[in-house]
Amino acid sequence: MRRSIYILTLSFILLTGSALCITQKRAKEKEPRNARTGVKGEVRLITLDPGHFHAALVQKTMYPGVSPVVHVYAPPGVDLNEHLKRIELYNTRAEGATRWQEKLYTAPDFLGKMLSAKPGNVVVLAGNNRKKIDYILASLNAGINVLSDKPMCIDQAGFEKLKRAFKIAEERGLLLYDIMTER
Repeated sequence: MRRSIYILTLSFILLTGSALCITQKRAKEKEPRNARTGVKGEVRLITLDPGHFHAALVQKTMYPGVSPVVHVYAPPGVDLNEHLKRIELYNTRAEGATRWQEKLYTAPDFLGKMLSAKPGNVVVLAGNNRKKIDYILASLNAGINVLSDKPMCIDQAGFEKLKRAFKIAEERGLLLYDIMTER
């Protein structure tokens, strides 16, 4: 009797383990592959129109599973230059230097270009608060996850758009998160 229970238990464990392995293998096969590196599940950052230091804080350290190549789409100007200086400081500091590689696109159609090229799967937004909610909606509609600093919106019309943005994110399985850097 004990032997039968032992064999039955062992069979159940083996069967469950096999099913779990097959399920995990199928899930991994469906996981998207990064077209540039071939790494499954790699996070590829895009920085859009950085105008606040929070955008650079996301890149203060390197993270496993995050590509070192970051595509930056922005108009030329002081905000972009300050952002790039911060990244350069992180890359050249004596301790804990990072190795971010910024790829720039600075033409007037930077938003449209980012949306059509989609070189990453997470966009970082930390800049002009008046434009931010429209950047959030455009990114989500293009299938790009969003990390945004606060505030995501600044008026009632923006709040209505933000509610719509969270609904879009939920429907499409995308993430829309507030960046709480260094807190």
